[in-house]
Order: sequence, then structure tokens, then C-alpha cells
Amino acid sequence: MSELDTIFNEATKPSGTIQGAILTGVNKTGITYSKRYGRNAIESDASPISNNGVFKVASCTKLITTIAALQCVERGLISLGESVYKILPEISDLPIIHTPDEGKTISFTKPTKEITLRMLLTHSSGLAYDGMSPASVTWRAERGQEPMVYPISGTVPECYATPLLFEPGEGWIYGSGLDWAGYLVRRLNGNISLRDYFTTNIFEPVGRTAPFPTFDISDHPDMKARLVTCYERTEDGGLKEAVAPFGENALDEHGGSGLALTVPDYCAVLSDLLKDEPKLLKPETVKQMFTSQFQPDSPALQGLLENSYVWLLNTGGVPPPEASVNYGLGGLLLLEGVPELNIPANTLTWSGYTSPVWMVNRDRGIGGFFATQMLPPGDPKTGELIAAYWKEHFGKDQSAS
Repeated sequence: MSELDTIFNEATKPSGTIQGAILTGVNKTGITYSKRYGRNAIESDASPISNNGVFKVASCTKLITTIAALQCVERGLISLGESVYKILPEISDLPIIHTPDEGKTISFTKPTKEITLRMLLTHSSGLAYDGMSPASVTWRAERGQEPMVYPISGTVPECYATPLLFEPGEGWIYGSGLDWAGYLVRRLNGNISLRDYFTTNIFEPVGRTAPFPTFDISDHPDMKARLVTCYERTEDGGLKEAVAPFGENALDEHGGSGLALTVPDYCAVLSDLLKDEPKLLKPETVKQMFTSQFQPDSPALQGLLENSYVWLLNTGGVPPPEASVNYGLGGLLLLEGVPELNIPANTLTWSGYTSPVWMVNRDRGIGGFFATQMLPPGDPKTGELIAAYWKEHFGKDQSAS
């Protein structure tokens, strides 16, 4: 038994720190290993966690939506540097919101630049989730609304047609860019549903079969029956069942957070990004995903560095070398890796609100997926497990053949 097995077996006991986890490695041929620990729930008679289990992957949805948007670019439907206003008129007149006093008072100005697809994909548009800004919370309150930290219902325009926090392209803030990018994909493809687009253009080409990932498991009883229970940490360090606010929205499909799927579903996509001839995108497009999108000393890069609390979840809180990150297309770029965890340079990564995390490194030809259902994001005990996984995963001598 490896040290990692010991750590996770202890952590997933009925009295442990998480109910279950699946640790999966991939290379360009597919899944190289899958380690499963714990159960679908904390009760001792609950079913063991399995690759057939359904996870609400929250913001890990963003990678899938990014790939869909890049497919539209490859087909000439739009370019990365093109304004999205003709396709998404709902965000064409959004003002920039200002606050000199942490949200106590707010004012507005008109932006001088237009939002491009690249900005939506890299969180540099100025669109923010409400929880990222006191000004956004005040704006909601003045309209008689509660902040939508992570909306569990409502359409994308209802939830995310919010004031910008800065001039488009002149900052970085975690927000709804990928939710709008999902709408853009739908509208560029005859108003197809995002699930149908993903099924035909992403999951079927990488060999997945029905039932396919969905934005509303309430419509799919077979998937709901296999849903892995979500838990949150209590004040005394224990666990209590929680509702993961994703994957059951009957009103709309949120491309930034809404998918429910299995680990093999997601890993098939990660594996494709490692292929010499990917099925989903052209090799030159995949290469661009792993290329820094922000110029040195740019306001966007500075904003990314200032908001490290968002992306440190990917490494379990272990920081990379100072100022050695950028943003690619689909996730954070660890330009120098994280030596403490054996994570190599030029690794692309992102995570989700329910604590799943993925990483892909084309230089080494390997990737991995940490799947669990734990709240809150950034929970230190879950972070310790994430860090332990990456340290062993990238410390192995793994073949890319």
C-alpha cells in the first residue's frame, strides 16, 4: 500500500475528512489508472464510490465550454479578438461600476472598449460573479435582489447581465465569461442546446456513450440515482450533507458551472488534449490553449496575481513560484509548475466549487483529475488531499506513449 493509499483510506473512513474521492491519471491513450476511495455517502452502508458515479463538476465545466468556443473559432464563426456584442446584445450596454468605499456607494461610467471572445474565455472582460465584488453586492441590493454568488436557477441573462468591474481587457476577475460563452456557442449554432452541442461535438467524438453529461439531472433519473452526495465541513471539522448548487437547472444551461458527469466522461476530454492529433481541436489550437494570454505587466496579469485565492484551490493552497502564472485558454497556466508538488512547468489547470480539480501537461504527456464533492471551496482538509494527490501523481515516472 502506498503512502497516498494510506492517506486517502484514512481520510475516507466513515469518521474521516471527506466521504470519497476518485484519483485518475490520463495520457494520450486514455486513463492510465483510477484509484477510488470511500463511498457515495458517509454512511457505512453506502455504496462504494465508482467511476459510474455522477459528479456536479461546477467550474470544471468551463474547460468544456472553452473547447466548444474554440471549435467555433476554427470553423470561422467568430475570432478570439472579435467583439461578441452582435451575438450577445444583452452585454453590449453594460456600464462599469465604481466604488470608492468598498461598496457603500457606487457610480457608473460607460466603457470605451468592447468585450471580445478572448476576454470572455480568460476572465478579463470585467464581468464578475457577485461574490467577487462589494460593488456588485450593493448593486444587487439597490435593485432589491440577493447576491448571486453561484446561481442555482434562472437564465444566463437574468443572472449575469451585471455591471463590469473594469474596462474590458484591463483587469482580471473571476466571473460569468464562460456562461456567456456558452450562450455564444448556442447562438452561433442555430440556438442548439448546449448539452446537445457538447454531446455531438465533444463527448461523442472522444468515445463517450449515453447517458451523456447534462445540465439538469432531474431530467435523467438514471444519472440522479448515481449522484455522489455532496458534503460541507462543519465548524467542528465534521461533515454534513449539502446541496451542490449545480447540474439541476431546468431553466437554462450555464456554461461556466452547470455540468453533471462521470469521471471517465471528463478524462476522455483531458486525454484528447494530450494527443498528437486531437479529435476535438486542431493541434495549433490546443497549443494556443497552453500559451499565455496576458502580456507581462498588463493589468489583466496583475489582476490574476492579486486574486490568487481563487486559483490556489487547484494546488491545495500550495503556491507556485512568485509571479510564475498566467492564463491560458481553458484554465490557469503554471509557467514554472509547483516544485513542492512535482507539478511540471507549463501545466494547465482549473477547479470547481465542489472541489474537483484537473491538470494537463503536454510536455510530460500526462494529466490528472481529482474528483470529490466537498464544500466549501478552499477547505483546508480537502486541500491537503489535493496537494498529496498531485505530489504523487506528478512524482511518478509515467509514460506518455
